[in-house]
Amino acid sequence: MLFPGQAELEMQLAAEREEETRRQAVLEQERRDRELAMRIAQSESELITEETQPDPALRSYKKAQVNIMILFYENVSMANDTRANI
Repeated sequence: MLFPGQAELEMQLAAEREEETRRQAVLEQERRDRELAMRIAQSESELITEETQPDPALRSYKKAQVNIMILFYENVSMANDTRANI
């Protein structure tokens, strides 16, 4: 026997569970994307270190680019974590 409004409440709860499942899937995909970006940045950094470049300024510039990429993805990660906790 259903109580008045029970069906609507159950539908609302089901919709909220579905939305939470979608949100968790998005957060998980973002986490995987960040991990991949960090691995790529680390590989690039290692390649730059191994390369023999005649111009040390160019090597420093490339390392700076990789470090900026890492910082960017760390900031995106922190922003997403903050958003997830709201």
